[in-house]
Amino acid sequence: MSNIDKEYPLVLQLILAQLVIEQGTDAFRSIAESLERHPMLQNIPERKMTATKCRSLYLEMIKKEGLELNSGDTGVNSSRDSEGSSINKESGVSHSPSPSLSSSSTTPSSSSAAATATATATATAKKKKMVTPELRLAQILYMSYTEELIQDMHQDETEFVTTYRELEDLQRQAEALKGTE
Repeated sequence: MSNIDKEYPLVLQLILAQLVIEQGTDAFRSIAESLERHPMLQNIPERKMTATKCRSLYLEMIKKEGLELNSGDTGVNSSRDSEGSSINKESGVSHSPSPSLSSSSTTPSSSSAAATATATATATAKKKKMVTPELRLAQILYMSYTEELIQDMHQDETEFVTTYRELEDLQRQAEALKGTE
């Protein structure tokens, strides 16, 4: 079990991966807000994180599964998150913006262009029926979460059967005591 799995519940990882597919890799501030509001995560304190932490966790998850991001599809090499930090694809290290590339110099049209590029890459992948690293990560996490749910159901079933048998034994003992009176 990796540190990620110890620190973050599988359901949080899965929802993070799904949100990246839906909102794109340049929308970590929005993704962080979505995680905090998500109904399935309300009892999970780890859901509250910054955009930088979301991006860092996402990159760790990609690395853990041995997937490689394409800088053209994800913008990980050159893009900045909504807090102005950049992430180096190879190292996963966050860097503060340089004075010449401050977040104030980012125009709405450039973020719109990044969103359009992400949408175009996603649409192209859908047309070609390609499995992107983002989609593959979500599939892996979905299968793991499904397995976790099945194990929980088997455990609940075992506990139910045990409790039911104990109740039957108590009923037989009560009937036996009635019969001896």
